[in-house]
Amino acid sequence: MLALVDILLLLIGFILSLPVLTLLVQVLASLPSHRKTGVPNGNRLPVAVLVPAHNEELWIEKTLSSIISQLKDTDRLIVIADNCTDRTADVARLAGAEVTIRTEPSLRGTGYALQHGLEFLKQTQPPDVVVLIDADCQLENDCIDRLARRCSQSMRPVQATYLMNPPRPPQKMASMVAFAWKVKDFVRPLGWHRLGFPCQLAGSGMAFPWEVVRSTDLFGTGHLAEDLKQGLDLALIGKFPLFCPDAIVTSDVITGGQVSYAQRARWEHGSLETAAHYFPRLLIRFLKTWNFSIVGMAMDLAVPPLALLALLLGFYTFSTFAFLIFGGGTKPIIVACTVCTLFSATIFLAWYRHGREFLPLRWLFFAPIYALVKIPLYVRFFFDRQREYVRGRLE
Repeated sequence: MLALVDILLLLIGFILSLPVLTLLVQVLASLPSHRKTGVPNGNRLPVAVLVPAHNEELWIEKTLSSIISQLKDTDRLIVIADNCTDRTADVARLAGAEVTIRTEPSLRGTGYALQHGLEFLKQTQPPDVVVLIDADCQLENDCIDRLARRCSQSMRPVQATYLMNPPRPPQKMASMVAFAWKVKDFVRPLGWHRLGFPCQLAGSGMAFPWEVVRSTDLFGTGHLAEDLKQGLDLALIGKFPLFCPDAIVTSDVITGGQVSYAQRARWEHGSLETAAHYFPRLLIRFLKTWNFSIVGMAMDLAVPPLALLALLLGFYTFSTFAFLIFGGGTKPIIVACTVCTLFSATIFLAWYRHGREFLPLRWLFFAPIYALVKIPLYVRFFFDRQREYVRGRLE
């Protein structure tokens, strides 16, 4: 019996080592300094920027201002006022955007709003490139230009760097969220980008060739993690998303209550469900095509949220320790300690290179508590999974 448990624990340790090693490789590849490249000169193809907005009257004017300053005469800015009950549409019009109103309360989700926006473009003036920006985001200089040029040159989807700004004055929980977000949406895709692998789509700051969105059914599903699903669907047909680190989109981490918690549950539950569904599909696709970009997508998809990975490693280490106490072998606990050490070193390297400016070292030791606080959220995945689409601000 002990021998069987020993083999089982070693197998679990091997499985857990795969996402840890993937994360380590991504972080190591991200460590060299990154310098922005210049924007190429010359004309670029026309762009349409779609901004899905649900009751965003308080934030959307700032977002539209950061977009309009980057548009050319041939570009368009369309706001989809999605089931709004406030003045979002009026504010958007006054800011200079075209507005199309969608009223379908039974179909909630950004995907439905974007599908409406694409239909609006088809009926008016289709662009060469479509850029998707959330209504609570701000764009750094040349973001649209960089996305549009990279997209039209490659004829593939392009993802900008999407960062969360921690609040001022800093708060522990919000700073931890901003750091975890930066690891997910900048550190990991930058490392993979340098190694020649594609990235996942992150929701805001995405650019698509019109020919791709016109000929595929990416939106209108109401999926809880629609952006992740879109990138994986495109990868399965050979349109691997590219990372554009110099195009930067930011949003603010705002403390909230039930809406923020439901937003996190929506994203994390949707991500876990999507990973379980698409990981085997990616492996099957690789066996048919032997395209190693698919392996890169699959390996990246296999890395769960950092808090969940930390909890899994903690539980695994406790199990190997208990096994040793009750007369088991030492190999499982050696594996557990090795994997945990690699994970801790990876997080420290990511913090040292990319997180010191907003997350003091003493707050990094708060990470285990941050992970423990999220246990109920992960337990809900098995017993009370988030099914309803909730759009909120991250906390």
